[in-house]
Amino acid sequence: MAYHLALMVKHTFPNEGIEFIVSPYEADAQLAYLSRTNYVDYIVTEDSDLIAFGAKRILYKLNTDGGC
Repeated sequence: MAYHLALMVKHTFPNEGIEFIVSPYEADAQLAYLSRTNYVDYIVTEDSDLIAFGAKRILYKLNTDGGC
C-alpha cells in the first residue's frame, strides 16, 4: 500500500503544483526538524515515531482514497 501511495504522490502532486520531499528510511528526526522549522506543512507516515521527535502535523496511514 505504501508503495502505491508513493507512486500516486509522485505522479499527482507535481500536476497540482504541490511540492513534496520523499525521505529515506529512518529519517524521522530530520522530518520532524523540517516540520518544527515550518519547512514542510505535513508529514505522511506509516507509524507514530514522529510524535517523539516533535513533528507538528502528521498524516498517519494515508490511503489512496484520501482517508487517514
